[in-house]
Amino acid sequence: MTESQPESFAQRIASRDTDAFTEFVRRYEHTMLRTAYRIVGQMADAQEIRQTVLTNLWRQSSRPPEPMDCLEAWVRRAVINASISLLRSKKRRRRREEHGARPESVTTDTTSDGEAAALHRALQQLTIDQRVLVSLRFDDQLTIREIANTLEKPHTTIQSQLQKAIAQLRSILAVPTMNRAVKDES
Repeated sequence: MTESQPESFAQRIASRDTDAFTEFVRRYEHTMLRTAYRIVGQMADAQEIRQTVLTNLWRQSSRPPEPMDCLEAWVRRAVINASISLLRSKKRRRRREEHGARPESVTTDTTSDGEAAALHRALQQLTIDQRVLVSLRFDDQLTIREIANTLEKPHTTIQSQLQKAIAQLRSILAVPTMNRAVKDES
């Protein structure tokens, strides 16, 4: 995307141009959904987050993000914030239920043992902040500096945190592989 396109989208959306909003949604809805999914781990929740962010963008379109060329970054940050907020809300709800002595329902994992399923399970073991970094870097293919700008943190901090997240992810993914190798040798 060129530098003038985000500004054009922001200006057109600010003037309540439904065609511009529709085009923006077409271009970014998949990216928004993917980022939310990586963070929250549930497709239904990710779809709800995407819808909420887009609804908020349209409602607030008369006051686009400043500066005008930050629309894509604003939406990305809104998805991250909504995802984190949802996870925290679910965590609080679980705590209330546990203290209320409500019985836990037993669920079984019916996910296949494919690589994608293993990666998904491994990502869910990372902290929320680590999932955000991994998603922005590998799903959205942002540079360290772009992630730093999006999260408003120093790029050196982002680089360090991302390296730790990747190392932890590798460690999580290596455990089953090592166990299988040991079983194969016996």
